[in-house]
Amino acid sequence: MRELYANVFHALKDISFNELWPGFSNFTFALYNDQEIYFEDRVIPYESSFIGNTSIQYNGEFIAIWKVENPNLENPLVLAANIVHEMFHAFQYENQETRFPNNLIMLDYPNNLENYQLKFHENKLLVEAYKERGKDKKAELFRQFIVIRKKRETIIGDMIQSEYLTETAEGMAEYMGTKTLRHLSPTLFEERMDKFLHILSNPSITLFDIRRMSYYIGTVLCLVLDDLGIPYNHKIGETTETVFKLAEKQIETGNLVYMDMNADPQIDVTYQQYMTSKTQAFDDFFKKPHIKKVGNYQIYGYDPMNMIKKDNQILCTHFIMLRDKSDHNSFIKGPIVVELVQGSISQATAYYQLT
Repeated sequence: MRELYANVFHALKDISFNELWPGFSNFTFALYNDQEIYFEDRVIPYESSFIGNTSIQYNGEFIAIWKVENPNLENPLVLAANIVHEMFHAFQYENQETRFPNNLIMLDYPNNLENYQLKFHENKLLVEAYKERGKDKKAELFRQFIVIRKKRETIIGDMIQSEYLTETAEGMAEYMGTKTLRHLSPTLFEERMDKFLHILSNPSITLFDIRRMSYYIGTVLCLVLDDLGIPYNHKIGETTETVFKLAEKQIETGNLVYMDMNADPQIDVTYQQYMTSKTQAFDDFFKKPHIKKVGNYQIYGYDPMNMIKKDNQILCTHFIMLRDKSDHNSFIKGPIVVELVQGSISQATAYYQLT
């Protein structure tokens, strides 16, 4: 682990953070496992505040953290890029960024097939725009991308703002990591971009994981804007507008109108697979021996990448953090199902644990 830390630390020394984003700088980072936490100059016993791969406030400063199960399986350059992603979150927190999505709201993302069909078409337009070398054609593809988005706004309403916020908060962080990777290893950068573009342009269940998709979309969106020379740089913490909305204002789409498109039959098939998989996940949980604990709980922490919702129940495969009416906090490892108060996104009346 110490060697891995040193290799990542050395790679980051080669990065000009201010060129990635004005004002961005190198933050402290830590690698950890279930036993120890590694900093540049010391190793300390594991502390419970280190959860997941993220940015946390530690000893009065925001730091980036990354859990490493097996140091021998980590590519230091890829890890360095991922650390920059988390450092950008530290930068956002330090500058009081307000554009983080409410992930509990996103669990209620509407299961509207027309919207998903349009979103897939939109994603493919973004991929085409990224691959296109001609600037005029690239700009035309991006205008079509905007037109599809405006159509989707009429279908799902305010919920689309959650996509834009995730593309901004998480997509921009992933964009910083991806630009770092391009500097450290053009080959690894191309491998990452091939993966992102494949996910965006091929039907799969990932299409319906809106939060995860927004990482990829936000990254490609920023790269396309760079290619087009569309200004969207701004001071973090000083605007509430998302990256997409900042860019949209720079593009004239007045002569473009939405044209009905042919639905992709594979999206219909994949959508049914997605809905079935959600039902199956809950069925599999409740088939196993479990106990129910009734109470008055508030969700105050969670892993947004590993949660699904069905009706008024949330299945958390990794963990959930609940606060009871006595202000007692509990960290509960998953899998666990939380039963919500009807109409609430964060208040729970019970939770189920496997025995």
